Amino acid sequence: MTRGAAVPRPNNRDMGRTTRRRFAMAAALAAATATSCAQPRSTPAPAPLPSLRREVPEAEPSDVVERVVAAHNARRAKAGLSPLALDPGLEAAAAEHARDMADRRKMSHKGGDGSSPFERMKQQGYRYQAAAENVAYGFDDVDAVMAGWLRSPGHRRNILGHFTEIGAGRAIDKDGVSYWCVTFGTPLAR
Repeated sequence: MTRGAAVPRPNNRDMGRTTRRRFAMAAALAAATATSCAQPRSTPAPAPLPSLRREVPEAEPSDVVERVVAAHNARRAKAGLSPLALDPGLEAAAAEHARDMADRRKMSHKGGDGSSPFERMKQQGYRYQAAAENVAYGFDDVDAVMAGWLRSPGHRRNILGHFTEIGAGRAIDKDGVSYWCVTFGTPLAR
């Protein structure tokens, strides 16, 4: 090392990145709303790219959405709960957020525009008395993401919650990493 060369020093935020659990989950309940996020145990969080603008990845075809909904309803049936109906507004909110997370390579309930899950649902015309969102990244298929969500009390609470409708989306970033979003809701009386 040459004299006077700057040695990078880790800051407190960077210190825990390599040692923190790779399967980070968060569940927050506020009034009649909830959000949860998941990542697989074996996949570290991808670093956001610098300010290079990329094309937004495409969302998955509807058969993936159908399999996600079927997996949720199968789990609910095991618990003696009613199935969730696919709602176009919830589906649009979930698909849009999955694409946004993949584009930014960042799993978060906060959208790239600063929106919350509940603002995104309302932007799609969905009016609810209760709503929730589960997000995840890095899981390669429906079975894997469902297993991850079911290991988390917050995610499981949303999956088995007192909701009547669901929306789902998955997008794959340019590196092949999957980003998942599922929205749950019970609409206001129509």
